[in-house]
Amino acid sequence: MELVRSHRATSIPALPNSLAIDANRTLLPGLHSRLAAISLSANAAICLAGNFVHRTWDAAVPASGCRVLRVPHPSNGWWTRTTRQAYKDDLAELRTRFDHLVP
Repeated sequence: MELVRSHRATSIPALPNSLAIDANRTLLPGLHSRLAAISLSANAAICLAGNFVHRTWDAAVPASGCRVLRVPHPSNGWWTRTTRQAYKDDLAELRTRFDHLVP
């Protein structure tokens, strides 16, 4: 599972071996059923942090009407060191939506 969690693959089939692919796919039915039980408003935002979450979400969740913010994992300062513009844009929106919650 550590390989599945820490690998930078952007999709499940891109994982390095069949054991990792099968392990990641094993998580999908449970995740899908838990997410299906959640009702989201049209203006909801889902924040996906890190490659593991990005690829697992893409495989488990059909397109939804809510805004999906894809950001790097916050470990090791990735939120302040990222150079990908898409991440920067989503981080800016994340800050806009949630800054009022920080004391």
